[in-house]
Amino acid sequence: MESIEREFRYSGITEPADKKDALIIYGGKIYSRLERSLRDEEGEDEYKVLKNKLNKYYLPKKNKHHARYLFLKMKPFKDEYTVTYVMRLREKAHECEFEATCDERILEHCIQTITNQDLIKRAISKGWNLDKFVEEAGQMEDTCLQMKDMKGDPRDIGTFSANKIQSNRSSYKAHDFEEDCGYCGFDHGEGRNVLHMGVRDIEKTVTVRIDDVDVRVEPDSGADVNVMDENQFVKFQSKTYGSPVLEKSKIKLSTLQNSLPIKGEFTTIIRNKTCGTEAKFVVVKGKINSPPLISKSTLIGLGMIQIRTDGSFVKKNKLRIPDSGPT
Repeated sequence: MESIEREFRYSGITEPADKKDALIIYGGKIYSRLERSLRDEEGEDEYKVLKNKLNKYYLPKKNKHHARYLFLKMKPFKDEYTVTYVMRLREKAHECEFEATCDERILEHCIQTITNQDLIKRAISKGWNLDKFVEEAGQMEDTCLQMKDMKGDPRDIGTFSANKIQSNRSSYKAHDFEEDCGYCGFDHGEGRNVLHMGVRDIEKTVTVRIDDVDVRVEPDSGADVNVMDENQFVKFQSKTYGSPVLEKSKIKLSTLQNSLPIKGEFTTIIRNKTCGTEAKFVVVKGKINSPPLISKSTLIGLGMIQIRTDGSFVKKNKLRIPDSGPT
């Protein structure tokens, strides 16, 4: 319509009847048939009546429920700036008919889907609106980029180790259990077996809460990163109410003898009864033949570096497991 109306102006066609005839000629037999067969729509003159007929026939029908479904499925791309993500959300939100609550809905969705836990905590505690959220996110992202430029990213060149992973263990025995498995850290259910090294391994593990799931893990003060294998990650995905998604990892991981294939990484919150800390897990392909491993830096953050399992080396904070227990 815009192009034909531009031609009307250029050619000096101003009368409604002339514009109507020109539009029918422009559209050929199809427009001529539609002009006769479609029901009349409201319009100030005969040209606008025809224009409204054609618009109603050709323009896609809007469905706000489907638009909201697509909106809720949106997630930030890897390394996408928050301001760019908000622009994409705002574009989709126009189809959702949120009206006066549009900015509020976008902010709520950002809080649910963005992985920067520090930014989310500040937004909630300080009651930011969407504009303030985008402003603070931009400053934080710029600062991170500047720090990376000044210090470099060790993940690009470093090779991390996880000393307790043994990829060639040859002797296993089946273990019947009723509590969380000492091998994978998760409850398989009564009467099921898992291959692992024996009951003595359980004494080396502690239970922490990863996101909202209690998991038995093995502290490894010699490990540079937190590690679980792909089977443990799938089990964790099935138990958590969150939506952990693996992202591509630049980390190179090795044992004392072998390098390990990396499937991806994800960021989460690990808690004990005293405190919690944000941590990144590297997920390796295959099996590591041990419970998930907790690295030295995470153990320090949890106050567990000397394996004091209640974390009493550090001051309590609000991310700890609540006294009432899991809900």
